Amino acid sequence: MRRCILWSRYIAALGLVAGSVLSLSAVHAKEAAAVRNPQVARLLSQAQELSAKKQWTAALTAINRAQAVPNKSAYADYKINEFRAYLLTQQHKPLQAAAVFEQMVSAKQAPAEWSPGYLKTAAQLYFQAKDYSRAALLARQALAQRRDNVQLLELLGQAEYLAGDFKKAAQTLRQLLAVSEKERATPKEGWLQMLLNSYDRLQDRSSANAVWERLLRHYPKPEYWRAVLSVRTSGRQPPAIELGYQRLMFELGMLTQPADFENLAMGVIDEGAPGEAVRVLDAGLRQKIFAGHEEQRFRRMLDYAKRQAEARRVQLDELTRNAQRASTGQLSIALGRVHLGEGRYDEAAVALRRGLEKGNLSNPEQGRIDLGIALLKNHQPEQARTAFDAVEEKSEWHDLAELWSLRANSAS
Repeated sequence: MRRCILWSRYIAALGLVAGSVLSLSAVHAKEAAAVRNPQVARLLSQAQELSAKKQWTAALTAINRAQAVPNKSAYADYKINEFRAYLLTQQHKPLQAAAVFEQMVSAKQAPAEWSPGYLKTAAQLYFQAKDYSRAALLARQALAQRRDNVQLLELLGQAEYLAGDFKKAAQTLRQLLAVSEKERATPKEGWLQMLLNSYDRLQDRSSANAVWERLLRHYPKPEYWRAVLSVRTSGRQPPAIELGYQRLMFELGMLTQPADFENLAMGVIDEGAPGEAVRVLDAGLRQKIFAGHEEQRFRRMLDYAKRQAEARRVQLDELTRNAQRASTGQLSIALGRVHLGEGRYDEAAVALRRGLEKGNLSNPEQGRIDLGIALLKNHQPEQARTAFDAVEEKSEWHDLAELWSLRANSAS
């Protein structure tokens, strides 16, 4: 399977947490006093004054001297390490700072309720230092105490991915997405891209295809449309459904080859909508799709489509009368398609609705999609989505209707 995201774009989309390391405030004077050991309290206060002046090296020297004082209390060790970790982050020494935070947790120096926060900070610092395996380990420990925490799941998934453990990364990211959906939040594009890349590395095509569709649902970008349409149109389709996909691709501006335009134009003529063929071929000529020796042939094709459209207009009054008198909705559907092809979307919607209401149709699901297209073209995306969503899930037209519904959703 082709790689879906260039690495540079992927990193930009992730919103990595490396820069979000917990910023510890300097030790207040009353905290230094609470240490009780006068020598340690004095050195902590000295370190506080030096850090306020951003004299990080001198402040760290004072902290190291405090560490060397014998017979300190456990609380004194805790405050010294807390300040040491803060100074090391200010000096951009993430590995050393992470080790201090980890030591504070393992030695149970900090209050128990603070342990997950320190583990998270240590994991972030290891991540910043590109020790992804260690970052993942500590993020998992923090998650054991803060189950389903979104920030920790995000950090863990990123760390596992960058450590090359794509199977675990996929598991974590699925959990992250489940938590996000439970909270009714839109999943970050970076999460989905990372999950997609994980499945790509695992050569799990089926799961990757499902992620493409989730990306399209939340972020309807051209590259996601192309990927999903490539999957949806890869198998054999009934001709009418294949034509429906070509219509959607034309709507999205994704027809690029002369044969694509020709197939769509001839297909809609056969379906009784030559006016639509005129618009398709006109667009191909404007976009210079039919350049070179092909151009004259397509101009002749356009002339043919125009003649067919004119003949259809002559028959329009008779078709309208017959559709109104008919006991079934088939002629109303045909009338609606003529109006749709000519760009008369109000009239198309009226005729298509009447046809669906009368019923007894050869293909009612296609009629619902045509109605949705008419409403979408008439700048009524909410009503269009209702029409598309009415196509039954068990229908062979459902997949196409679902994509048109996504198109309507992005239009709204």
